[in-house]
Amino acid sequence: MMPVRRNSRRYLRIRVDGQCAVTGKEVQDAVQRGTLTAYGVHGLSTIEPVLIDFDEEERAGTIRCNSAGLIKMRSALSLITSVSDNPSAIRVEKVSGTLKGLRSK
Repeated sequence: MMPVRRNSRRYLRIRVDGQCAVTGKEVQDAVQRGTLTAYGVHGLSTIEPVLIDFDEEERAGTIRCNSAGLIKMRSALSLITSVSDNPSAIRVEKVSGTLKGLRSK
């Protein structure tokens, strides 16, 4: 048997800009919908975006994706103009290869 190489991942620290309060579920849905709109089902399956955590008070969270799809993930996030029908934007603050590196500073 040949060894299988594990996919490397990247973690993005995001912040949601907008007037209305949003939940983690609404942000996850917006990320999935934005990625699906920009790159289709194949793109969504190769990027594999997952919202790991979301702080509703600070409106900040962490998204995990494949390292090969990092550029596509960033562009899909920039195309999002609403979260649960409220005008909002998702801004990437920091990218890291580990959660520890992302949470430092």
